[in-house]
Amino acid sequence: GLFSYGDYAIAGVVAALGLLLCFFAQAKPQMFHFEMLALNFIIWLFIWYVVLGATTSWSHTVELGAIVGLSVAMAIVLYGLWSAVGLTLAHLMWFSSVGGFLIAATLLFTPVGELYWLGYGYIYALVLLCGMTLVLVPLVLFPRFMNIVTTALIGSYCVVFFVGLFTYSSLNEIVLRVARTAANPDLLGAVNDYPFEIIDMGLSGLWFLLFVSGVAVQSLLSKWDEKRSKAKHRGSKYSPFPLHPCKAVRNRRSLSRRQQQQQQRQRQLCNCRSEDARDSERRPLLSPATQQYHAPPPPPPARAQQRAQFVQVVQQEGQMDGVQYREVTYRMVSATN
Repeated sequence: GLFSYGDYAIAGVVAALGLLLCFFAQAKPQMFHFEMLALNFIIWLFIWYVVLGATTSWSHTVELGAIVGLSVAMAIVLYGLWSAVGLTLAHLMWFSSVGGFLIAATLLFTPVGELYWLGYGYIYALVLLCGMTLVLVPLVLFPRFMNIVTTALIGSYCVVFFVGLFTYSSLNEIVLRVARTAANPDLLGAVNDYPFEIIDMGLSGLWFLLFVSGVAVQSLLSKWDEKRSKAKHRGSKYSPFPLHPCKAVRNRRSLSRRQQQQQQRQRQLCNCRSEDARDSERRPLLSPATQQYHAPPPPPPARAQQRAQFVQVVQQEGQMDGVQYREVTYRMVSATN
């Protein structure tokens, strides 16, 4: 066939990575780590394919191994650079420019690419450059949404490219034509008449369906994760992209230090309150004189006691004359009433 087993194996790996990028690249902020590695690997596969194809005369097997090795190395280097320095927006601009390149390459694949003035190398390169830079304008305004669109576009095309290897679809020529033209500038003036057959229509529909589905799924998952994060952190500001690991570690250490200080202040406040409580037990709030002044009046004698006194007076009737008995009886009756 036109492709070796190594080509099919690499295309299968790229299709699997593209499928994950298409639907889950923005599902959670932590997935940006996977996006950094996977998308850089896919992009550098294409770049090294162009560079090594234009500058070396190695055998296909050696060239394929070198492309894969250099792509993995570049993905790790860029991920390490992001981990150490950050600059998330710069990496998003890099990814979005590749998405713009794919859009411009698709435009050049249509009959527009057969215009005579595109036979000049600088004009051909200028069209690709315009496609790469125009997408950066909405990226600055809507970074999260543009990242969703970029990953869905590139990821869905990786799947279509893998399927096109088995169906010999002309959609694979969208990027291969640009790669061949970059490796051999003499192909600029050549007219490429690619037949657009039923299988190409089906793959075009598959590409569109995967792209729209990827954008919808990532948007829903991103909003769901944002709501859950806001509820977890009590309405704190939600960042659509994660901090790079070094800054995240510094933030966690700073947060831990603030929590320890807050707990120490709470313990000091509790100790102060307990000391105040012990002092209030040792020292009454009111002085003895004030307590005596505010003491309630003694309760009046009970009626039973008054009746007992009246009965005692009645029993002593024989020891009193009539005047004394009447006076004491009157006083006791008045008291009992």
